[in-house]
Amino acid sequence: MGHRMKECPREDSVLQAFHDGQPLPDHVRDCEWCAAALLLAQTLQADAADVTVPSHGLVYWKARLRERRQQQELALRPARRMEWMAAALVLATPVIVAAATGMVLVAVAAAGLGIMAAATIAVLKYRLQ
Repeated sequence: MGHRMKECPREDSVLQAFHDGQPLPDHVRDCEWCAAALLLAQTLQADAADVTVPSHGLVYWKARLRERRQQQELALRPARRMEWMAAALVLATPVIVAAATGMVLVAVAAAGLGIMAAATIAVLKYRLQ
């Protein structure tokens, strides 16, 4: 088992001196607790310096753009459903007609062509998006 460091009552004053830019007390060299707290504070300060915050205008513009895209997607959803139903009806019509007239082989061939056409349309549609 590793040893556990003892908390130091001087930690707050050491960290306050660090944040205020004052000289650090000699105590930090001898106290493991304060040295670890100081190292953590220095690391967090360095990480915070690397962070760039975008302007509020850019954040607002991106939020509005995302909102418009979501509204557009929601508005187009019924039209896309109708588009898929119309395509399915167009592709299924030759199969239904051939099957109704007793032309089984023609119905099977039409079904195969319909499936290939539907797959091609789907692939092209998603590649263009």
